[in-house]
Amino acid sequence: MTTNGITLFLVENCSLILNRLQSSLKKFEGVKEIFTADSVASTLELFKQHTPDFIFIDFHVDYGRGIELLKHVKQRYPGVMVVMLCNEDLHAYRDFCFSYGADGFFDKSIEVKQILELVKSICATQAAL
Repeated sequence: MTTNGITLFLVENCSLILNRLQSSLKKFEGVKEIFTADSVASTLELFKQHTPDFIFIDFHVDYGRGIELLKHVKQRYPGVMVVMLCNEDLHAYRDFCFSYGADGFFDKSIEVKQILELVKSICATQAAL
């Protein structure tokens, strides 16, 4: 993380959810940049020019390929925090994501407030440094 704020990637193929998260997150003082992608391929393109501090990945992006992206990010960019998002909180999905190194998992249909609180907490921690 830089002293100027955090850089986020939002990987989500539902434009409604993507816009809602982006709109809420860019209000936080500690968020420097937000880049969005709607597929694994477009996310990999973003990584060619930017390295995020934090990435949110929809489990179901590209018909369930979010887990592949999680594995790729954790292998190539181990310092990047990865939080997986899903429309349901199935323990099997949650456990699967954590087994591949996810730093968090949220049910985006009911835990938006918790997602925002996590980012707010990280921004506050960074500002205190």
